[in-house]
Amino acid sequence: MTVSLLISINVILIFACLMIFWATQKLEIYVSKRLKEVDYFLPQTDCGDCSYKTCLDYAKAILDKNEKKTLCKPGGKDLILKFSQYFNEKIEAPIKKVAFIRCSGGEGLVKEKFDYEGLESCAAANLMQGGNKACDFACLVFGDCIKSCDYNAIVKGENGLPFVIDERCTSCEDCVEVCPKGIIDLIPESVKVDLACSAQIHGEEILEACKKSCTSCGICVEVCPYEAVELNRDFLVSFNELCTNCGICVPKCPTGVISDKIPFRSKVLINTNCTNCGDCVPVCPEKCILEVKDDIFKVEQNFCIGCGVCLEKCKDNAISTIGALAYTEDLIY
Repeated sequence: MTVSLLISINVILIFACLMIFWATQKLEIYVSKRLKEVDYFLPQTDCGDCSYKTCLDYAKAILDKNEKKTLCKPGGKDLILKFSQYFNEKIEAPIKKVAFIRCSGGEGLVKEKFDYEGLESCAAANLMQGGNKACDFACLVFGDCIKSCDYNAIVKGENGLPFVIDERCTSCEDCVEVCPKGIIDLIPESVKVDLACSAQIHGEEILEACKKSCTSCGICVEVCPYEAVELNRDFLVSFNELCTNCGICVPKCPTGVISDKIPFRSKVLINTNCTNCGDCVPVCPEKCILEVKDDIFKVEQNFCIGCGVCLEKCKDNAISTIGALAYTEDLIY
């Protein structure tokens, strides 16, 4: 009995070991398959922006450590959508940010302190008395930021300044780190209107160094209907979260240093819903809503900047947009 019992126990142990081995193999196959699938979704750039050396390391961390699934900047919203479907969970995409060059001093606009004949590098030029630009906050235009970008998101613009292609930017911050002047910021992609100047000197004296600089005149503050533009204690202009990208401040800026990323703004027309109340007239910053006769109004198209303030004011749905946001309506004019 003792021998047969021992034999039975050994058989059971052997069978259990075989089952454990089989289960382990199956688990390894499953884990390996899952790892390959998750890694496949990643862009395979091995950029390290997620804080992991390779995309495979990040994939392992997602599966083994329950790492956040939103760390891959090059993957963007498309990757988050794929992860949401694959893991069958709702993943909130972080607010995408893009690089923004805070300088408008293109070719011929900034005075030069001396002729620079060294290496064509912003870092090298900055070692020589902070560069050859009379404005200490001006872009040195040698393109270190362009060279640092692995995604071809920064190119040289027609005015000689770096130009950011928002759709390609992954907010990796490489350009921010490499700029010796510190004039590159990351801003939310939804921000379309912002100050493209980093000058810390206010008043007319800055124009002696650069013809296209912010003088802190305060006109943008005065014309903003949303109180979205501020002058801080140092008389430096900044835009806050109340900004609606209306663009009213853009044409009002006497030196043209407020950047507007919306290339074509829609115009407005007054449609047949108009009750002739005239509420839209006083709020128009460009004074382009005119009374033509007997409380009948029309919009002077040549002066409309598409800010949308009148749309918000009109309670009768009597103002239609034409252009990028247009819809078909019966129109008076």
